Amino acid sequence: MKTSTITKALGLLALLGSSASMAATITISASTLTPNVGDSFTLTLAGDIPNTFTGTIAMAFDASKVAYVSGAVLAPYTVFTKNSPTTANPTVFDVERPTSSGPNPGVYNIAVLTFQALAAGAAGIVLNDDGGNVSGWFDDGPNADYIPVSYTQANVIIQGAPVVPVPAAAWLFISALGGLATLKRRAV
Repeated sequence: MKTSTITKALGLLALLGSSASMAATITISASTLTPNVGDSFTLTLAGDIPNTFTGTIAMAFDASKVAYVSGAVLAPYTVFTKNSPTTANPTVFDVERPTSSGPNPGVYNIAVLTFQALAAGAAGIVLNDDGGNVSGWFDDGPNADYIPVSYTQANVIIQGAPVVPVPAAAWLFISALGGLATLKRRAV
């Protein structure tokens, strides 16, 4: 039995129009990739996810290097719900919007997450989803189909505590003491 060219073309168009075949991305950028111990820093999640109205993201991090402080949703998202305690690691959070993002939304900001740097080393912050079982992005269709999303992570490396420079006045005072000690030895 022959398959017509029109049937093949319609099948291809249907596949291309489905949410499962659309390219969807989330890029995570950091306010700094090398914060010092004691610094706070933020991660901004920017997405290009067509036809979505909700997402659930899993977040894991090295709790010996960083602490999760807070999260804030950005417009057009209106809900930011933690599904587990802030201290949980990994944890899951939800973002929702009142209407679908549209078929070609372009890049838009989703949320900003704030962390505190605790110790030197790789922060190990990873945001992703499990493909729709517990976490994922879902379209606005009647079946709320899972949208595959590729994540670009921000590789944050915590630096040791910053070195505090000795002020010039302290150096001048130390030099003066050395000079006085030298003069006292010569006088004796």
